[in-house]
Amino acid sequence: ASAMFLVQTRAGALVANKSVGIAGATHSSLNAAIDSLQPGDVLDVHRSVSATVGLVIDAAGRPDAPIIIRGVADANGQRPLIQGVRDYQVPDKDKNTTVLITEEARHLVLDTLEISNGTAVGNDVGSCVRNVGHEVTLLRTRVRDCYNHGILNADDAGSLTFDRVEVSGAGCSPSRGMACEDDDEKHPVYVATHPGDHPGAALRIIDSYLHDNRSGETVKTRAQRVEIRYSWIESVNQQYRALGLFGYDGTGEASVEKPIHHDIVGNVFVVSGNATSMARFGGDSLDKSSHGRTRFVNNTVALDKSFTGESGKSVIQLDFAIEGLIAHNNVFAVLGVQGEPALTTLVKEQSSRKWAGGQPKLLFTHNRVPQGSIV
Repeated sequence: ASAMFLVQTRAGALVANKSVGIAGATHSSLNAAIDSLQPGDVLDVHRSVSATVGLVIDAAGRPDAPIIIRGVADANGQRPLIQGVRDYQVPDKDKNTTVLITEEARHLVLDTLEISNGTAVGNDVGSCVRNVGHEVTLLRTRVRDCYNHGILNADDAGSLTFDRVEVSGAGCSPSRGMACEDDDEKHPVYVATHPGDHPGAALRIIDSYLHDNRSGETVKTRAQRVEIRYSWIESVNQQYRALGLFGYDGTGEASVEKPIHHDIVGNVFVVSGNATSMARFGGDSLDKSSHGRTRFVNNTVALDKSFTGESGKSVIQLDFAIEGLIAHNNVFAVLGVQGEPALTTLVKEQSSRKWAGGQPKLLFTHNRVPQGSIV
C-alpha cells in the first residue's frame, strides 16, 4: 500500500521573515512590527524588547498561513516581557488590558512571551490578555500577576487554545475584599465563545500549568466545546474551585438539541480547603446551563482534609441543566490522612439540578477513591 504523507512543522521550526529588538531587525518597534503583519508572517521578538503600555493586535492570518508572534529568549532563558497597562478608552470595557486581541484577529499564535499587569493594582487594570478574535493560540507563554482576569475570551470571541501555557497570580473577588474591575468576580482563566458568530468554537487547554492564583475559579468556561488535557490545575489560596463548566451568557442558550460537551482527560487537580468543590458542572443558572455531557477520565484529584467528614463539601457539584457525567479511571485522594477512613462526598446534586432530557445519566467506573467515600 502507498499513500501521500504530509507533516506540518511546529511554529518554532519556522524561519522568521520579520524581527524586532536585534541588530539588523526589520522593524524598530514592536507596535510597528505588529501593524505590518500579513498572513504567513513570522515575527521574532527578541528579549531586549519590552512593552510597558500594552499591545493591540488585530492581525489576521489564514488557516493555511497563520501569523506567528514569537518571542526569542535571552541567554538566561528570559522571554520578552509585555507588562503594564494601556489607556485604551474605546470601547471602555477594553480599558487598560495589557494585550488586546481584537475581533479582526484570526489564525494567530503568540509564542514564548511573558505577559503581566506589572505593578498596577486593583480596578485600575483590566485583564492580562483579552481575546475577541478566532482561532488564537497561546504557545509556551507565561501569564502572571494579573489583578483581574488572567486570560479572558470575550462572549463574542471564537476558539482559543493553550499549549504549554503557565498562568499564576491572577483572579479577583470583591466578596473577599479585593479591588476588582467593575466590582465583579474575575478568574485566572475565563473563556466564552459566540455560537452564532463562531459555530463550533472550542477552548483547548493542553500540557499547561495553572497555579498559585489569587481568587475565582481557575478555569471558568462558557465555550461551545471544551477539551482540557494533560494539564496541572490548582485551586489554592482564596479560590473557589478548579473548574466551572457552564453554558452561554447573553449569546444564546444551550439546549438538549444543541448541548455543550466537556472532555476532561489526563489532568492533575490540586484543591485546597478554601474551595467549595473541585468542579461544578452544568450551569450557574438555569438559562446558562450546558445541557450536555462531561467526560472526566484518567485524572488525578488531590484534596486536603477539609473535604472529609460532614463538611458539606463535595468533589464535584452538579447544578442546573446537565445531560450526564461519566467519571472513569480517575484517582481521588485526600492528602494528610493515613490509616483511617476519609469519608468524602464525590458527587453532590444541588437542589437546582435538573437532568437535561429528563433521565439521569451518571456513571462512575474503575475509580480509586478514599475509603468510605460516597457518590
